[in-house]
Amino acid sequence: MDNAPKTNPLINPPDNVLKAAVHLDMDVSFNEIRKWLESCLSHAHNRLPFGKDEVENRWTQGQVQALSLILNTLMRPRVELMARAKEAAENALPRNF
Repeated sequence: MDNAPKTNPLINPPDNVLKAAVHLDMDVSFNEIRKWLESCLSHAHNRLPFGKDEVENRWTQGQVQALSLILNTLMRPRVELMARAKEAAENALPRNF
């Protein structure tokens, strides 16, 4: 039996993660962690052109992608939750076809 999640949680984070990010948004310590993640992303971006071999380049590309997805979630959690609520409301309305 396949118990694998249907979507990648990095690409489509669960609502509870977005809600937690909303609650932490104004926390000074959390903002320091977010700044650290941004500096990690910047460092990885800057390393991309200087990879010594294909394996190192792939690892760095993976770091950039993962950090980008995480930061996108942490930067706009309220906007994403509102978009999901709007989509759910639109899909719940009866349609006249």
